[in-house]
Amino acid sequence: MDANAILLIAIGMLGFGLAVGLLLFPYIFRLK
Repeated sequence: MDANAILLIAIGMLGFGLAVGLLLFPYIFRLK
């Protein structure tokens, strides 16, 4: 794999994690 592919995967994982975090944030905030 070249650097560009690794960079794209890293950005994709980061974006996915951010989206999941934003979706779960209200539920976590409500539980506390």
